[in-house]
Amino acid sequence: MSFTGDLTQYQRWDEFQYYSDEDGTDGNFSESLSNPGSKIWKIKDIRMHWSTAFASVEDLVVNMSSILGSYHDHLIASEAMNGVQDLLLQFSNPITLFSDDTVVFAMSMKSNINHFGLIVNGWAVRG
Repeated sequence: MSFTGDLTQYQRWDEFQYYSDEDGTDGNFSESLSNPGSKIWKIKDIRMHWSTAFASVEDLVVNMSSILGSYHDHLIASEAMNGVQDLLLQFSNPITLFSDDTVVFAMSMKSNINHFGLIVNGWAVRG
């Protein structure tokens, strides 16, 4: 009897980090994040930093647009930004998404010109 071998990698997922930044133009901010190259992916946390704290009523809205249609869309987060300069959204259970689901980040910045950076951390199944 002889053994034959096959390398089975222990880790069957890849971590990812997506970055976006805006130069602070007056108007609306909208950014979309979709399939990082896998069948299933999860978001662990969302991090945002602004150059100055907001001194006006602005709302950050994070929605999931489902591949299954609008009946399956849902709100991930809605945050009032008045007085906020740093925002960290950590999920106790990462949000599971299908391959063609899209996460949309949107915010009106009509009353505050503000530079900011956005980081989304998560992982995606290989293949």
